Amino acid sequence: MKSKTSNKANKIYSILLTMIGTILFLFIFCVVLVCISRHYYITEKEISTQLSQTEEILTAYGWQEPESFSYQTAHAELNLPTPIPQPTASDRKTVYLTFDDGPSKNTDQILDILKEKDVPATFFLVPKDTESSRQEIQKIADAGHTIGVHSYTHNYQTIYSSVDAFLDDFAQAGKIITEVTGTPPEIFRFPGGSINSYNMNLYQPLISEMLRRGYVYFDWNVNSSDADAKQVDAAKIEAASVSGVKKLDYAVLLLHDSNEKTTTVDALGEIIDQLKADGYQFCTLDRSSPRVSFTYKS
Repeated sequence: MKSKTSNKANKIYSILLTMIGTILFLFIFCVVLVCISRHYYITEKEISTQLSQTEEILTAYGWQEPESFSYQTAHAELNLPTPIPQPTASDRKTVYLTFDDGPSKNTDQILDILKEKDVPATFFLVPKDTESSRQEIQKIADAGHTIGVHSYTHNYQTIYSSVDAFLDDFAQAGKIITEVTGTPPEIFRFPGGSINSYNMNLYQPLISEMLRRGYVYFDWNVNSSDADAKQVDAAKIEAASVSGVKKLDYAVLLLHDSNEKTTTVDALGEIIDQLKADGYQFCTLDRSSPRVSFTYKS
């Protein structure tokens, strides 16, 4: 009888111990939760105070909230579908003839010389929404040359007034080229080059945005000097072009295809002949071409 009573008492005692243990565990658990919650509350409050103090310091030094990048959602058609490829270089001496500002009344003569000499070129165009401009663009494409965007208005003050303004101008030019050729342009040249006196406060976001969209820009490392004046003597253009290219194994030569640049046409054939004689191959630019760009200032 005593044995049964003792067993019953042991069971009750065991249950009581379990209940007490559970209560103690829950109590300790709740205490820990309260401590953790208080710790995070204090930490968050401290962080908020520090951020507030930091903002006060930045404001005192003239800091302002950066402008929103609303232009990143503008002109969705200007987002190329494939990423920019890695540049690849030839082991041969290479020259790229590049013509800015066309098409013009000189375009046909330039195309004739290129055909006669059997060399390709890259045209950075300033297209107009006219039938004559479209016809010339088609001729350039049909001849197998590369077409890139230069500008639509070529008005530096307008296109470099903001990133949005640049994109608006670029979109107009790109639209005409795409409608004529059936292929969206993938390369471009900034009017005045990627860094110039009109875009000193804007060139970094401009370059970043265009690269983000998949476009590759090209400056030049040889200047033909044909834009030094309204008309430059053909002999000077020839000398500047040939001597500049011969200093380099990879040369991007700046030339112009505009109405007044008749002496550029006069010099072109001799430029090609001399560079061929010196062993240069002639190629067109594309997104995989080695980059030529002005010094990017930090």
